[in-house]
Amino acid sequence: MNVVQQSEVSHRLIQVIHELSLARDLQSIVDIIRHAARELTGADGATFVLRDGDKCYYVDEDAITPLWKGLRFPLKACVSGWAMLNKQNVIIPDIYNDPRVPVDAYKPTFVKSMVMIPIRKESPIGAIGNYWAKPHEATSEEIKILESLADTTAISLQNIQLLSDLTHQLNLRDEFISISAHELRTPLTPLNLQLGLLSKHLKGQSPKVDLMLDKARTQLNDFSKLIDNLLDVSRIHLGQFSHQKVRTELCKIVQDNVNLLRLSSKGEITMNCAMNIWGEWDEERIGQVVRNLILNAIKFGEGKLIEVEVRTEQAMAVFSVKDHGMGISRADQARIFRRFERAHDYKNFGGMGLGLYVVSKILEDHGGDISVESELNEGSTFTVRLPITH
Repeated sequence: MNVVQQSEVSHRLIQVIHELSLARDLQSIVDIIRHAARELTGADGATFVLRDGDKCYYVDEDAITPLWKGLRFPLKACVSGWAMLNKQNVIIPDIYNDPRVPVDAYKPTFVKSMVMIPIRKESPIGAIGNYWAKPHEATSEEIKILESLADTTAISLQNIQLLSDLTHQLNLRDEFISISAHELRTPLTPLNLQLGLLSKHLKGQSPKVDLMLDKARTQLNDFSKLIDNLLDVSRIHLGQFSHQKVRTELCKIVQDNVNLLRLSSKGEITMNCAMNIWGEWDEERIGQVVRNLILNAIKFGEGKLIEVEVRTEQAMAVFSVKDHGMGISRADQARIFRRFERAHDYKNFGGMGLGLYVVSKILEDHGGDISVESELNEGSTFTVRLPITH
């Protein structure tokens, strides 16, 4: 192999490694390797074999005529099995002159010479086979190429197994979240009714009782919001996060929710909307976005002024919620829209880091987005952009 050929092979190997790094399932890995193994060595055929208990499973192939795709053979009755059991490369220039070859299985094929390289040096999990239609003794360069492919394949297979395990664990977690949220929601309705009855009979008897009732109502509302967020996260993951878009007016949605939350804020909440802004949105979901942002401003705004503004920018409806509280560090701003991420200490502020994640998904479903501008101890401004559809 001359210098130019070596350069071309090296370049192609780099491409293969890159392709494997992007592979997320077994078939993608198999397709990449079976084509590359044949192409890079000039072979007439290549197979991808996996160990399946005490059998060799010929997963797929790239060959001038069909070989053994989809078939299984005992480990001790095929060359790929010998390579795996002995953890060694197999180089056979003449298949009719090697006792490891089950000749009857090869007679109907074009194969005259072959190489079999185990995938993974310790405890091999498969093998890559190359075949030639004419007598051929594999060169050291060809063996090195196939070994490189086998080593890279071993890593890729391990990665997709880790990805599969992680996905399974995440699915179990989300299933647990969904079940737990439904179970926790069940007693909320009677609790709300009982609290309402208590308020009716005890409200006004003493400032201390009124304070306790208000605190209980606030805690119950926070608990209800947490359960709603848990259910939304579960629906998002399961692809069941639905919305009902209707023609609606944004200023009214924002104003209604500002009015709803004013009593919950220790500081003033101002609202500025100079014009009606109509669009096709889910009124309840957009209201959920507004409530989340205002409640965050109340929680982290240190009782200072909260400014809510609604406006248009070109073909976008824009609303922002600005507080003058503790702010968010630049390092935290990049992650607060992810699941289970918080910018502030849980012990002091509670919450599970779900609200902004749900907000971002609602806006994503509407073709919109959200951004934040903030400095520590100078407050935060969350800005939402929604496309105006007619």
